[in-house]
Amino acid sequence: MSKRTVKEKVVEEKHELDTKIDALSKFLSTNMPKGFDKQQWKLLKQQHSYMVLYSVTLDQRLNLL
Repeated sequence: MSKRTVKEKVVEEKHELDTKIDALSKFLSTNMPKGFDKQQWKLLKQQHSYMVLYSVTLDQRLNLL
């Protein structure tokens, strides 16, 4: 049984994160759904921003590996 390298783990983590970012981006590109809580919508936008920053950080880590 072979162990994954740190780089392989980070690549996988970034891929999974980017998939979630894409899905959330598509959702946020629509109008806020009727009956959706405004505070929840605002927090989802904030979450998206943090996720993008996290993805950039993972890119930076990969560049060092």
